[in-house]
Amino acid sequence: MSMAKLNVAIVGCGHVAHYHAEAWRRVSHAQILAVCDMDIERARQFSHQWSIPHAYSSFDDLLKEEKISVIDICTPPQTHLHLSIKAMKEGKHILVEKPLTMKVKEAQEIIHQKPPGIKAGVVYNLLFEPPILKLISIIKKGLIGQVHNVRIDMLHTKQDPMLANEKHWCHRLPGGRFGEMLPHPTYLLRYFLGNDLEVKNVEAYKLSSYPWIRNDELYLLLESRGKLGRIYVSFNSPREAIYITIIGNKGIVEAEVITGTIVKLNHLHAPSRYDKGKSVIKQVNQIISSLLINAAKVLSNRWITGHQGYIRSFAESLMSGKVPPIPIEETLKDARNFSFVIFET
Repeated sequence: MSMAKLNVAIVGCGHVAHYHAEAWRRVSHAQILAVCDMDIERARQFSHQWSIPHAYSSFDDLLKEEKISVIDICTPPQTHLHLSIKAMKEGKHILVEKPLTMKVKEAQEIIHQKPPGIKAGVVYNLLFEPPILKLISIIKKGLIGQVHNVRIDMLHTKQDPMLANEKHWCHRLPGGRFGEMLPHPTYLLRYFLGNDLEVKNVEAYKLSSYPWIRNDELYLLLESRGKLGRIYVSFNSPREAIYITIIGNKGIVEAEVITGTIVKLNHLHAPSRYDKGKSVIKQVNQIISSLLINAAKVLSNRWITGHQGYIRSFAESLMSGKVPPIPIEETLKDARNFSFVIFET
């Protein structure tokens, strides 16, 4: 007996929508039937590129004309409240790009308006990147003991396509470019340190000469029951990178998410010259091993990106009746701290 197809519509045909289209294409029991964008030419170009049958400029027309089971919302966050509620009232499951909303009360309204039986998820894609999944596994297995400190460095260049584009919609958000990307390190810290994160300090600076931005460097200090989390975001880096350092009472694990390298450092007290040399060799071996494994996955088309991993899990939850990964209710745990920070910057 064949499995019924999930009929998907993507709303918003900007940069991130291409990641979603690629991810849905890899789900065997899903098909994208339509796309929608206020710019009909962009919608048509997107539908042509991904061989999607129909393109719309009106969300109402899409809902009226197409038999859709999932609405995948890839529009700017200011529009998420209206689109989410309208889609759910029409009996559609929704998948929403982060941030769910820019205000806590809007996130609460979406949750309050969600009808029984309708599933809604927010795309926390970094949680499904292979290096992050490995870090989560290391912590759950207790390989570095009790975690008490996490640092996340998210580095971008001055040529970042959102930051460098004066007309990009992110500059109209509270917090500007930070308002678009801060959910990523915020939800990562919560998964590593626990749900009770509280913002302790916010520092923002500007180093670049772009007149349309307020800040491009950000330091955050957060605390959860005596455990500390630090976030550093820069748009002045010479290269793109995401570094994560997690310190436990039995060891340390370090990862660079983009290259997928992970190094685990065991307890080492007052090391001798021999101990230092041995430790260096172990680190080099781990880096080489990570790179070789990742290269093999990429070359054999077995590398699963965060968007692909999340959307596949979301689709499986719809077919199985299980709770979706990162349901919208869970995002409220991040929304309060996120809102506080973006209005501070």
